[in-house]
Amino acid sequence: MATKYIRKGYRHKALGSGTEYDASPPRLRLGLRQRLMLDYVGIAAFAIVLGLSQVVVPRLQFEGQPLFDGEGVVLEKRMLSVSSDNPQYAIHIEVTPAEGAPWQGLVAVQPAEWEAMSEGAAVMVSYQVSRWGDKARVLEVHRVAPAEPIH
Repeated sequence: MATKYIRKGYRHKALGSGTEYDASPPRLRLGLRQRLMLDYVGIAAFAIVLGLSQVVVPRLQFEGQPLFDGEGVVLEKRMLSVSSDNPQYAIHIEVTPAEGAPWQGLVAVQPAEWEAMSEGAAVMVSYQVSRWGDKARVLEVHRVAPAEPIH
């Protein structure tokens, strides 16, 4: 009588025979190279997703948000680069929106505007608030805010 080949690890109970075989699913057996490649692919996919989120989220944060005009205070004047060909100037501004806490930011300005401003001076600015309301971005410094008349 011919014997039937039974795979090791296969469990099956034949009807009426009283014999029982192991039928667990086959295990995925990977060599060292395959396991390392699988780890490498997983880490690379995670790094790509993380990198894309670092690029996309800041762009979407202010995209399509409305512009607000408000008043800010110059906290500090800075020279970003001191090269003689093309010096770059910036001011550190604090803007207090109609509602919420004040925000601070660094804004690049033209040399003439930088010279006209002094620390502690009030300026008119255009700014955007992020989608989540946790950050503000000053886009433009219009002019020095007019002083209020004394009554």
